[in-house]
Amino acid sequence: MNAFIHHVSKLRAGRNAALACHGLAGFALILLAQHSSAQNVEFTQTSSPAGIVNQTTFPQNGAAVATVSAPLTSGTNRFTHWTINGVRMNNASGSGTNPAAFTITVPTSAIANYLPVSQDSDVDTLPDWFEVRHFAGLTQGPDGDFDADGFSNGLELSLGQHPGVFDERQPGGNSRRRIASTLNVVPGVADPSFIYGGTSRRRAPSLTVVLDSGFVRLVETSDPDGIVTNSRVVTTGTTVNLSIAPALFSGFRFTGWLVGGQRLDIPPQNQPTLITVTQDTLAVARYISDTMDSDEDGIMDWIEWYHFNSLENSAASDPDEDGLSISVELFRGYSLLAQDLPDPGGTSRRRGVLLDVSATNTRIPFRLTSNPATILEQTTLVTAGSLQTVPDRTGHVASGYRFAGWDLNGVRQSDPSGAALNQFSFIIQQASTATATYVLPTADSDGDGITDWHETYYYGTIQNNSTSDTDGDGFTYAAEVFRGQSPRVTDTPTAGGSSRRRAPLLPVNAILLNLPPAIGVAFFTQVSGNEYLISCGANPFGSATSAYFEYGEDMAFDLQTPVRQLGNGLQAQGIHEILAGLQSGTTYQFRLVATNGNGTSIGQTTTFTTPNGGGYQDWADLHEVGGPDEDEEQDGWVNLLEYALGTDPRAGGHDRPSITSNAVGQARLNLSKGEAAGLDPRLHYSVQASTNLLSWSTAGVTVVEDSTTAIIADYTLPADRVFLRLSVTMDP
Repeated sequence: MNAFIHHVSKLRAGRNAALACHGLAGFALILLAQHSSAQNVEFTQTSSPAGIVNQTTFPQNGAAVATVSAPLTSGTNRFTHWTINGVRMNNASGSGTNPAAFTITVPTSAIANYLPVSQDSDVDTLPDWFEVRHFAGLTQGPDGDFDADGFSNGLELSLGQHPGVFDERQPGGNSRRRIASTLNVVPGVADPSFIYGGTSRRRAPSLTVVLDSGFVRLVETSDPDGIVTNSRVVTTGTTVNLSIAPALFSGFRFTGWLVGGQRLDIPPQNQPTLITVTQDTLAVARYISDTMDSDEDGIMDWIEWYHFNSLENSAASDPDEDGLSISVELFRGYSLLAQDLPDPGGTSRRRGVLLDVSATNTRIPFRLTSNPATILEQTTLVTAGSLQTVPDRTGHVASGYRFAGWDLNGVRQSDPSGAALNQFSFIIQQASTATATYVLPTADSDGDGITDWHETYYYGTIQNNSTSDTDGDGFTYAAEVFRGQSPRVTDTPTAGGSSRRRAPLLPVNAILLNLPPAIGVAFFTQVSGNEYLISCGANPFGSATSAYFEYGEDMAFDLQTPVRQLGNGLQAQGIHEILAGLQSGTTYQFRLVATNGNGTSIGQTTTFTTPNGGGYQDWADLHEVGGPDEDEEQDGWVNLLEYALGTDPRAGGHDRPSITSNAVGQARLNLSKGEAAGLDPRLHYSVQASTNLLSWSTAGVTVVEDSTTAIIADYTLPADRVFLRLSVTMDP
């Protein structure tokens, strides 16, 4: 029984979505087993270095075959020659032929050889690739004349001529190269890469050219590059849909499809976008940073370009003429393009087109409400991980009730002294509810002489009374209220000073209190393996503020992130940092430290525990490689396969596994597992079979062993042949 192996790095179904959330990863080895009577032989084409050419076919024994046409240039490498089972393939001039044709009678390995374009090992000014391609070694110098045509090898290189083909000068004619006379080639010397007897020409990269006027090319790209890349040939005059451009990509927002500088789509129902293609067309998906406000009008540029295709509007503009400015509509979550008309005695409604709602996006509900109800009620969909700020309720009175504090998901929000925050910000990670508590300002339900509102605002309860002294400054609660002092801040009397009048209590803006920064709730997100994103927000309270995270193991805060400047505004500012290189199976704690001219605030301590060691990330860190779908050595073995089968991801040219026979003549696949991978509960190995490489099934496959060290499976061969596939998947 012969064993033939075809190795591919192929994503299983669902891989794209799994990559976005760092979840299911899957790759496969595909192997072909067939009876010895079959007349197919394996023809493998690779390259040195790996990754430029990689193809395996199974032609009939005795067939005339040819390699692919290897690209003459790949990155910083130049093609030199093909070797067939170790034998160099030359054309009649002695140069490396490309492609290489031959008759195949045995399993064959064809290698396309490349050398760096700037390499000159013998320091003779002729690059190695030029000498090896044309002279099969470093035996010639720049002053030599290999083909004895009067042109030195160095001159042939500079003129783009073939150093193994006799070039003759003849007067007259046109030349693409500017020299004294035309260079023509003497016919009769075979060189498939040269045009004989005519005008000399330079060799440029191949291009896709549509010669049939009934077809045109539609190319899709993006600005900036790399977000959308697609090209297709369509029938002239066809109306097609452009690709769905992602709404958000790495901090950039989609703002429209452009062709020839003209926008095609119309928001908000702008994708998919129809286009009638009558000629070769380039469509560009325009993206703009989601933090850019180049005209400093308080409206992000992407919002203006997306909705209005210009920056002509401002926060005060009302383009839909419904009496609500852009800033108000954004605050309320209204459409900027549809009139919002309030109906007396009923619910305000928007009149717009019906939109499909996707349940797979990352927007989550954020609800603002009040206790008692009806004072505040609003729910919006916001992006997970974004910074949210509740409205400022300083001194707010509604329906005879006075604001007494916020809570977030049932947790009271207070400043460093313990008094209620009038406003706060946080990073939202899940569906959240912020509740504003209101109390009748004259109520005293416990009859202790202190109003319920005052106790609720400063303590969140009404458990104190007029004789309490919670700040231990010698002033009773009643005395603090009488003097207009905070019952949560120690007041030290000093002899002398200015007399003062007693006036009613007034709401005080925090900027006048010279407060240190207020710190919100901290969050963390596992990015991958032992890499975590930590986030928090801090309000500078009008003073220039700097902040950093301190973190460490076992409740020791001996490490810190870089210091970030948060400015001197009155709104909370988010700070986000990546913690990488953490130890496996270790509990870490972190907290935000923020400082301004009025003092330093330290946020709450938040902890997380990294995954247990021995997994993919530890293996990747040990071998200094990247994610499971990467292939640093470009040998066709992605890192997940290297991990699963215990091979070295930094060494190319792995021996391929083979298919053998078991005791009863069945095909047997026997593969060893990597030491770490065999103990990894997230890895799953599966052997599947196919007769056509299209449909795969475990039918007919018997798993003999699936242990920590090996995966062994048998299959009863059909009349002709069968492909066996080892599938490796990794859970999140």
